[in-house]
Amino acid sequence: MIHGSIRIICSGSPTILMRIRCVFMKTAALLDKKTLGVYRSWFNGFVKSFYSSDKEIHRNIVLKEKHTQNVCSEIKDIGASLDLNTEKLVLAEIIALFHDIGRFEQYKKYRTFSDQRSEDHALLGIKVLEKESILEGLDQSHKDLIYWVISCHNMVKIPETADPEYMFFSRLLRDADKLDILNIVTHYYKNREAVNNNALVHNLPDTPVISDSVKACVLAREYVRFDDLKTLNDYKLLQMSWVFDINFPRTFEVIKERHYLEKIRDVLNLGSEQEEAYAVVRAFLEERLKCINS
Repeated sequence: MIHGSIRIICSGSPTILMRIRCVFMKTAALLDKKTLGVYRSWFNGFVKSFYSSDKEIHRNIVLKEKHTQNVCSEIKDIGASLDLNTEKLVLAEIIALFHDIGRFEQYKKYRTFSDQRSEDHALLGIKVLEKESILEGLDQSHKDLIYWVISCHNMVKIPETADPEYMFFSRLLRDADKLDILNIVTHYYKNREAVNNNALVHNLPDTPVISDSVKACVLAREYVRFDDLKTLNDYKLLQMSWVFDINFPRTFEVIKERHYLEKIRDVLNLGSEQEEAYAVVRAFLEERLKCINS
C-alpha cells in the first residue's frame, strides 16, 4: 500500500500528470455543473429529512452534512492540483457528495457511527443510492465507478482492480475524506471539555495508554486497523497513521500547512511514547514532501 502511494506522490512531473489525464480519455459520457447542481439539491433535501428536535441526533446529522460539504471542497482542491478537467472534477465531487450518504440512515437507526456496532456505512450508502435511484441519469460506466469507489472508501486497503480510473478516484476520495476527518477531530480534541460527543470518538475510553499492536503499527510505518482500537489514544494514533496512506502531493502539503500531526500529538499526553510516534509519522511526511519538491 505504501509503495503504491509513493509512486503517485513522487511523480508530480508534467509527463506523469499527462499520463493521468490520458487514462480518463476513455470516459465518454459528459458530466457538467448542472448535473452536479441537481445532485446537490437532492442531497440537501435528503439530509434535511433526518433533522430532529433531539439535539444529540440533530448535531450528529449536521456534523456529517458539513463533513460531506467539506470533503467536496477538499476533493476539488486536490483534483485541481492534478489539472483535472471540469468533467473529472464534477465526477470527483459527485463521489464526495454521496460517499457518506449511508451515515444518516446509520445514525438514525443505530445512534452510532461505528460500523462495528451497526453496519458498514459504505454498503448502506449503496443501498440508499439504489433505492432512491438518484444516479439513474448517468451512464452505466459512471454509475459502476461511483458505486465501486463508495463501497470501498472505508476499507483498510483498496481492493485490487485492473481499472486505473477506479483506483485513481478511490485514492482521491480517501485523501479528501481523511483531510476533513483530521480537521473535525483536531478541532474536537481541542474543544472537547466544552462540547463532548462520544459518537465522534466511537465511545472509546479515554485512558492514558496505547495498545501494543497500535504502537507497533505506527513505528513500522503501517496503517492502524480500526479493529485494533481499545482506547481513545489508539484512535488518535490511527489518525496520525493515515499519513502512511496518503496518495497525492497536495494532501501532504495540506497536512503540513494545517499542522494536523502536531495537533494530535499535543492531545495524546503519553510522554515519550507520543514523541516517538510523532517522530515516525513526521519523518514520513517530510520524506514525501522532499520527494514532491525534488
